[in-house]
Amino acid sequence: MDFVKRYSKFFVSMGLITAVLFSGQNISLAEDQQTNKDLIPTMTDFDKPGPIIISESAHYGSGGRNDYGWKAFDDSVDFSHLDFWYVYATTPPEGGHFLKIDFGPSEKKKVNTMTITPLFHNDSLQSLIKDWKFYGSNDGLTWSLVTEGTFENDRTPITVETNNDKYFRFYRINVLNSYYDPSGSSVGIMEIEMTGDTITSTDPEPKPEPEPTGDNALLVIKMISGLEKEFELTATEVQDFIDWYNGRADGRGKETYMFDKDFNKGPFTARKDYVAFSKIQSFEVVEYTK
Repeated sequence: MDFVKRYSKFFVSMGLITAVLFSGQNISLAEDQQTNKDLIPTMTDFDKPGPIIISESAHYGSGGRNDYGWKAFDDSVDFSHLDFWYVYATTPPEGGHFLKIDFGPSEKKKVNTMTITPLFHNDSLQSLIKDWKFYGSNDGLTWSLVTEGTFENDRTPITVETNNDKYFRFYRINVLNSYYDPSGSSVGIMEIEMTGDTITSTDPEPKPEPEPTGDNALLVIKMISGLEKEFELTATEVQDFIDWYNGRADGRGKETYMFDKDFNKGPFTARKDYVAFSKIQSFEVVEYTK
């Protein structure tokens, strides 16, 4: 099967704007604005070049091949070099398989246009993207729908004008299904490009959650089954768990986290407790000083 090797970039020129909106409020003077630029540099890894971080719900990997999510932002549409994001026969999370972009704590973007180049399954004429939704967020937890659409079953890239008037730190595209797989477990995108406006803040960004300040803490994890697990940890160990939890929520890291118990070992040299991310309902940290 012959595949198109190159597609032209699509840009929509827009005039300069004199006022912008962010969450219904005026932008403060302590911010620098750039308008209608290419928002994503040529990515060579999930976090290169920084400060942008790409995360994914899943990717296909087998026999040394890894169709990572960052490859949808590498400015290449060369099928023979596997320059695409692809997920095969993997149960999607609620809302569909996704790619997420974190532009970093000091920058927020207003995406004006988005160009999507479709990926086709290599043994069929069926597109690996059909229905999709595009969201924005400033905390990575609460998401606002920016735009959505349905792809035609052909190789023509589409350029969408979002009519978006909000600035966000995070963006996420969810692929609900594909022409190859109506269940949405096999999806893929060759390339995504975005143009729009940038606000760079000169003020320090508050952290989304405080780091533990006490010397020690009691970590209480409530499981979906109703079981509660308690772990007495140092502040550093609690922070390690929080970092793992946040990373797993973004689709990175291992499914399970290991706690090394140093009490009640009995005749054994070590006791380890493994907690699965998908089984956690909530957790609480109670800090104290000995």
